[in-house]
Amino acid sequence: MDKEKVKLMAVTSVDIQQLEKFADRIFADVGIDVEFTRHFLDRVNDERNGEPIVPAELTRLFKQEHKRWGKPIAQMGPDSEADMRDLQTNINMPFALVWDNDNDELDLIAKTIMRKDNFTTPDKVFAVEDSPFRIAKRYEMPRKSVRAVVKESAVQMMSSEKMLAKLSKEMQGTHTGASDPSSDWSKYVLSHKGFTLKDIQVDKIPTAVKSDGMSQANIEKYKKADTTKFPPVVIGDNGYLLDGNHRLQAYKYQGIKTIKAYIGESTVVTEGATKRNPKEPGSYLMTHNDIEYKISRHLDGNDIHRGEWDIFSKGVSAFTGDEWQWVDTVTARWNAIARVKGLQESKEKDKIAFDWLEESRSYRTPRQLNGLKQSQLGEQLFEQLLALQILANSDPAYAARVAENIMKLQNWPGFRTSQPDLYNIIAMIMKPNKFKDRIAQDVVITIPELRLKRNLRAIAKRDFQNSDYSYMMLMLQRNMVDFLKAPLIQMRRQISIWDRIAPRDKNVIRDRLMLQMRKSGLQNEFYEFLRRTKIFKRR
Repeated sequence: MDKEKVKLMAVTSVDIQQLEKFADRIFADVGIDVEFTRHFLDRVNDERNGEPIVPAELTRLFKQEHKRWGKPIAQMGPDSEADMRDLQTNINMPFALVWDNDNDELDLIAKTIMRKDNFTTPDKVFAVEDSPFRIAKRYEMPRKSVRAVVKESAVQMMSSEKMLAKLSKEMQGTHTGASDPSSDWSKYVLSHKGFTLKDIQVDKIPTAVKSDGMSQANIEKYKKADTTKFPPVVIGDNGYLLDGNHRLQAYKYQGIKTIKAYIGESTVVTEGATKRNPKEPGSYLMTHNDIEYKISRHLDGNDIHRGEWDIFSKGVSAFTGDEWQWVDTVTARWNAIARVKGLQESKEKDKIAFDWLEESRSYRTPRQLNGLKQSQLGEQLFEQLLALQILANSDPAYAARVAENIMKLQNWPGFRTSQPDLYNIIAMIMKPNKFKDRIAQDVVITIPELRLKRNLRAIAKRDFQNSDYSYMMLMLQRNMVDFLKAPLIQMRRQISIWDRIAPRDKNVIRDRLMLQMRKSGLQNEFYEFLRRTKIFKRR
């Protein structure tokens, strides 16, 4: 082959970028991110390959390797080396698996590539053989970039939103009610992950509407129509037609065996599997028990990833929006699946407590902070900690649940709508610069952080020590002495000797604390628990 032709067919850096996107997309289901070295680009166009390596061959290599060896490759784990080998094209691609600490994921580094039929290596070989997917005249064919391949693939896909808009336009005035976005039919269309254009056998399609329930006039009209001009029928993930009942009768009448159809893909992800979030780089999606979860990198106050991952949730029916609710933090992305299952189980065990946490928060959005003073937050913090102390003494199980929930984000990264008010108040005081536009910084408050964490851990483990907690409250009181109200100081002293107080006096303290919480405007989950539950027996 002449040098000009070889130069014309050379793989470019743009091709490699598009190939990387393609490989990332298909290997995402096994938790692998694909990267290419500079040497790879140099070697892919090397004259020693003989016949030039073209983008279509690279696409085939990754596609076939993922199909045959995706999971075994991922299971090798970090610090492993192996070789991808295509027996049809004699292409060999040595690679290494490296753990990416910044992104908490496994990187597949394509080190080099070559066309060589007798390539030997001491490493494990993942070979793929000949298959129906052929390149044909691979060296003479008009070259197609990976960008074009990906684009062609995208054309075959349609989002559920676009499908609903298409059907609503085409079905105006029909019985389906497609024009009504609140109808059950519309909701069902939107429940799909998307619709993929595929070839399907006519006799495999069950009809949702029997022929005697359709317009006979339209059936006869469709039977005589040119079926080549028909748009594709639409089939839901349950296998039944969403659109195209009359067309299906025409296909059957004319003896057509195979047609084009948009097939709905279910939103349900295989349990235990994750997929990349197309809307947010660096985050992943999974579904468990009809709830969709997002696992995203946890960032601290300086927007630095510290190796933890936040878990957010929402119902699968709401996948068109972005209203995610924070629910937990995990130490690594790989822990998310087990943690999600544990979260759902624990929520069922103690549903009342969690419901109150959800329903009774005073601070639901950062907007509610506007106009507050730091001194007001300080008083509210003192109230909340006193309430928690009472609960730790009187209802250890409930207090443990609260403390455990708070300690999931013990670095106080910022406001969290799903956390109790106590957590958010601590976060706002610990990170005043993040809220200076909303909260007037009239005082400086220093929280004994280490002692606070120690006491929260003790409460979560049901190893609460009232004396240690009381000393923490004394330290906090000394820091707030200039603005802390006298009733709160008095209650702090009384709760410090809780074991020696008569039940009727405990009720008086509780009632006084609730009065103080009403005055400060914090009738939240703690207040509700104290109000609804008779913790202390009256004599």
